[in-house]
Amino acid sequence: MSSTANPDAADSASSNHREGENDFRKHCVGLCPLDAKVEPWMVEAISSGTLAEMIQRHGSPLHLIHPDLMRQNMASLVQCGRERLLDFRVFYAMKANKCSAFLKTAIDQGLGVDVASLQELERALEAGAKANDIVCTAAVKGVNLLRRCSQQQILTVIDNDDEIISLQSFTTPPPIAIRISGFHCDGQPLKSRFGFDVSEIETLLMTLDYHRLNVQGIHFHLHGASIQQRVEALRQSLVIVERFRSAGHAIRFVDMGGGIPVGYLDQESQWDDFWIQHGDAMLDRRDAITHDNHKLGRHINGNRIEGVPNVYPCFKGPVGSLWLGELLDTPFENVDSSMSSRSSIGNEFIRLNLQLRCEPGRSLLDGCGVTLARVEFRKRREDRWLIGLAMNHTQCRTTHDEHMVDPILIPSAMGTTFREASRCASNDEANDQPIDGYLVGAYCTETDLIMLRCLHFPKGVRVGDIVMIPNTAGYWMHMMESPSHQMPLAKNLIWSTGALDLTHSSAPTLANECHTPN
Repeated sequence: MSSTANPDAADSASSNHREGENDFRKHCVGLCPLDAKVEPWMVEAISSGTLAEMIQRHGSPLHLIHPDLMRQNMASLVQCGRERLLDFRVFYAMKANKCSAFLKTAIDQGLGVDVASLQELERALEAGAKANDIVCTAAVKGVNLLRRCSQQQILTVIDNDDEIISLQSFTTPPPIAIRISGFHCDGQPLKSRFGFDVSEIETLLMTLDYHRLNVQGIHFHLHGASIQQRVEALRQSLVIVERFRSAGHAIRFVDMGGGIPVGYLDQESQWDDFWIQHGDAMLDRRDAITHDNHKLGRHINGNRIEGVPNVYPCFKGPVGSLWLGELLDTPFENVDSSMSSRSSIGNEFIRLNLQLRCEPGRSLLDGCGVTLARVEFRKRREDRWLIGLAMNHTQCRTTHDEHMVDPILIPSAMGTTFREASRCASNDEANDQPIDGYLVGAYCTETDLIMLRCLHFPKGVRVGDIVMIPNTAGYWMHMMESPSHQMPLAKNLIWSTGALDLTHSSAPTLANECHTPN
């Protein structure tokens, strides 16, 4: 979905650096390769010869971001709704990345903002977001957050009875939507810790009536990116909308949350092959391809591999606006099957005069960032090596076990181009031998691995080399980051027209604020 703002420039950049891209992929590949999608701006950064100097100035790790691509991703989703004449609103999920540049881009482009904490709400307001363009979806809403939502009249998604009771302490409660869960798909409930179960709708309506609260919208959150599950949730939500309207609530929208999928890999065949090889390794049919033969969420039952991998599904189709279009075009069938029509999900929203909302984070940030880290040591362990990076695993991690893309190794040679650096590496015979190994981090724990997968380095690795992890802007940079060991959080620098510079943040308490060029 991501591309540069000028298609001709994108083609030119891609063409100019294709040979370079082939070069840099050769320095590091997984034992079972997983080639990451690489945007032209990333190739430019690799080829610039400036990354080692940037890390020397700003520290390792270093997050490099490119907000221009976010505009492309936004436009693609908005256009998908416009083509179907749908009243469609996109809210940027701030939780996906802490950088102000992305927040400001979303506001400037007319998107709404989805906030999940009091701090995110304050930052959104300070950045210029209007109160009626913000939705609060925090999983836990303390009294201070609810009070601020009440003061600013921020739409608040209510998740439980205690939040309803808390609203009674305010003279003018905020406008609210109700989060619903427990939709059925293939005869099974879609379980969630969020929201009111669909079986509680009638009781919920009585509670709302007792507290004299009027609901403006229906909201839901689903784990994963299944189109079928969202279709069922939307179908059942429309029935709930009509029930709420019949009870006197002026329902204006349904919000389906986030989960619009992203494709991180170039080749489906690599994705499929990895899991075949991983299963063989688990069953001792081949050498391990993960550290200590890590199972990545799967398990062995007899001679079979079972379970669902605890990783983001990095090759998926469709993704982005194509995924959204397929969802909207799915034929609508009334939930009780008494009425089947030729209408689509999208057309039913039009018929009911409903706005459809979504809260993407990852898909808006697709292709918008990379994480860089410096190699500090190499250490042999039996037949494999440990490559120590100046970072820890929380600085490129979500709740998943692994970011399933191969990193890019950039041989370091100050002030030279990438090609010159490659020649320097190949001429250094002491560091020119092929090795297999794991990227490990700076925490004093046995489990601080940056990646669990074993990587192959055909020309070895040197201290001072740079490791780039592609496409980390969406959740990977900031979701789990920790300043443990009193290590500073990574800086976030904006890559703009090939130049990077650092200006001091106006809010020094935000240690990892984005720094923009002078």
